[in-house]
Amino acid sequence: MRNLPLGAKQGIGFGLILLLMAGMTGFAIQRLQELRGELDQVNNYWMQRVIAISSLNLNAASLRNMQLQQVLTQNDDSQAALTEHILDMVMATEDDHDRYFQLKSDTSRTRFYSEEEEAAYSNFNSSWEEYQELTITAFSLQQEDATNMALGLLTGEAARTFERVESSVQQLVELNTEGAAEAVARAEETFASTRTITHTLFAITILLSIIIAYVLVQLIVDPVRQLKIAAERVAKGNLNVRLDMTNRDEIGSLARSFNRMTDSLRDAKIQTEQQQARIEQKNQELEAALERLQETQQQLLLKEKMASLGQLTAGIAHEIKNPLNFINNFSQLSVEVADELVEELRLHPNAPVHEVMPLIQELIDDLKTSNTKIATHGKRADRIVKGMLQHSRGSASDFQKTDLNALLEEYINLAYHGMRATQHGFHAEILRTLDPKVGNLRLVPQEMGRVFINLFQNAFYALIKRSQAESPDFRPTLTVATERHPSHVLITVTDNGGGIPESIRDRIFEPFFTTKPTGEGTGLGLSLSYDIVVQGHRGTITVDSEEGETTTFWLTLPV
Repeated sequence: MRNLPLGAKQGIGFGLILLLMAGMTGFAIQRLQELRGELDQVNNYWMQRVIAISSLNLNAASLRNMQLQQVLTQNDDSQAALTEHILDMVMATEDDHDRYFQLKSDTSRTRFYSEEEEAAYSNFNSSWEEYQELTITAFSLQQEDATNMALGLLTGEAARTFERVESSVQQLVELNTEGAAEAVARAEETFASTRTITHTLFAITILLSIIIAYVLVQLIVDPVRQLKIAAERVAKGNLNVRLDMTNRDEIGSLARSFNRMTDSLRDAKIQTEQQQARIEQKNQELEAALERLQETQQQLLLKEKMASLGQLTAGIAHEIKNPLNFINNFSQLSVEVADELVEELRLHPNAPVHEVMPLIQELIDDLKTSNTKIATHGKRADRIVKGMLQHSRGSASDFQKTDLNALLEEYINLAYHGMRATQHGFHAEILRTLDPKVGNLRLVPQEMGRVFINLFQNAFYALIKRSQAESPDFRPTLTVATERHPSHVLITVTDNGGGIPESIRDRIFEPFFTTKPTGEGTGLGLSLSYDIVVQGHRGTITVDSEEGETTTFWLTLPV
């Protein structure tokens, strides 16, 4: 049974249950058929016998009554009518007698026929024949006008004979009634027995069905339960679970597949652990390589900054040269004013103060003005030097309020003069549209300075390349504009250089991507600018270009 397929097990179980149900149903049907036979005996046989003998009794009594009326009636019409009725009643009585005789004489019903009924029936026949002979004699006397004799015969000997007829008929009625009652009792007994046996068989069938279902459940559910427990253990990580099932059914096949699965999982786990060990080793190697790459990247960034700083050296020298010239000139002027003041005091040692004070005051004012100019231009030179020192540092400074327009002016000049120092004869028109409402913004000046230097140097580089390729009528132009908005400041940098080809426009912010020849660019300028603006200052930087015509960068910085 264990090695049978699940479908065969289910089929056998359901077949046994159906067989039990069919047996119980067949027995119940048989008993019901017997009960139906008993009821048919009551309805179709005994009741007919009771009706036939009762009708015979009633018709016989009616016949005697009509015969008495006929003898007592003197009217010829009434006698004729009664005679007709008597003949009909005789026929009806004979029919009842014949029907009862046939029922009584039915060979298939002989077991319901008794000697007592036979004696009563013989007594009825003899009494009835004697009564008929007496009534015929009385009718003949009446016809001979011997009415009194006929009446005496009917009320005397015929009456006594009819009493025996009634007595025998009544006995037959009672016997048939008792037979019908016995048949009803037997039918009730059969019904009660059938009901009891049916209930018992039904209970037995249910019990056997439960037992069969339980056996089937044990044959099916127990292996499934074992499979479930094993699956839960596997789910918890125990891959050494095995199912020892020798069944040849589907569950046994599933158990063997489960064992193969756990074997495969165990092998896969071992391979995974080995692979994980190799991956961890590779990760360590990659981490070491990443550290070396980061160090190299830092060095590249520093080189990029130093390269940018080197390109700005000439611009720095030019920017510092102007304040130094002012400092030297005003220093020389201060020395001359001091000498003149000393000379005036030497020439007029005894002059009243009020006479020489206006001239001395004028010389002192000139000396103050010169020293103020010296201090102003010295601070300017100091600011330029500090800015370049910050530009060359490896780490960013803190955010601080910065005049954005002034910062742009400073780095425009640095980039322009630096480019002119390396490209002799280069000139460009710089158009500035700086919104005075921009004011101060919170930013890292040296970081944004690197962004501006990169943008301006790239713009001047594009202008130089197009100037070399275009006719002398070409006018290189750089346009720088700022515009204040409620939530941000927009910075626009536009040049009319050669533009950026559409095929590479989406890559210009990628690290190490450059369009410059080898040795002229590292490809880190715009990548660093993108990181500074977007990640460092939560702004945006986008580009648009018309190839061969213009390039425009848009920067937004939050207010």
